[in-house]
Amino acid sequence: MFGYSIAGSDGAELYNGLNIVSDHCFDKYFSDAFSSRKFKEFVCAGGYETLHLCGLDECGCVAATALGAVKRGLNAAILREGTVTRFHENKVNAICKMLNSAGIQYIDTVRK
Repeated sequence: MFGYSIAGSDGAELYNGLNIVSDHCFDKYFSDAFSSRKFKEFVCAGGYETLHLCGLDECGCVAATALGAVKRGLNAAILREGTVTRFHENKVNAICKMLNSAGIQYIDTVRK
């Protein structure tokens, strides 16, 4: 476990400039957001077919959650413009290739 952006760790609080548009907020304790029972129940009850993901680490939590979605029969797409990583380009390319082979799409531009 990396120890950042996990509930209770430094950096897990929401950015104060974030435009919050709903009351839906889920704490997670492992990299895959589906490790949160409340999140998993929310997604299942909502009848979602595709998750559009973004986050702080493409090679960590974002990848784990995308794979978690696929494991549960959902489609996953990663928003490139809303995702960063701290890893070297070689690792990012390897993760990207692995995610693509799992059927996970990348969205290169966000329509406004």
